[in-house]
Order: sequence, then structure tokens, then C-alpha cells
Amino acid sequence: AGKTIFEVGTRNGDILACVQRFAAKAYSAEINPKYCPMLEKRGLTVLCDDFRKFDPSNLPGMTSVDGLDTTPDVFFWWPMEADKQNE
Repeated sequence: AGKTIFEVGTRNGDILACVQRFAAKAYSAEINPKYCPMLEKRGLTVLCDDFRKFDPSNLPGMTSVDGLDTTPDVFFWWPMEADKQNE
């Protein structure tokens, strides 16, 4: 607990849903907008955009705390072609 997690390419959000309960904060980025409404319904904080545009200050709760950097501590990333991934 106490870590900030950011998952890139969360798709259905299964990994993030599992690990978020062990984190202080959990965020995701999903480039395919068709998944975003379902992720939000699951209660996941999602950036519906290309993660290369990611700016931690755009996410809720990612503000400087006592001058400390709040950049995520852990990144998950699935580096594969999404159309070849099993659903």
C-alpha cells in the first residue's frame, strides 16, 4: 500500500481492478475510447487518450504534496499489438 500505480493499455481494466486495492492511487490510460465508459463504470480512474500525452498533473489527486513528486511509482504496460490480443 502507499504506492501510486499507472497502467498503460488497460483495455478491460482487470489488472488495475485487482491491484488498486493495494495502492494509494491507481490510474490507467486507454487509447481506445470504446473501453472508457466501461472502465469508468467499474470505478477506475482512466485517461482516455494516448498515454504519450500523459501529464501526471492532469489526473485527480496527482498534485504536489509538501513539494514531493507524485509521479506514479509503478507502471504496467502491455507492449503488444492490441488487435492480436485475446479478449
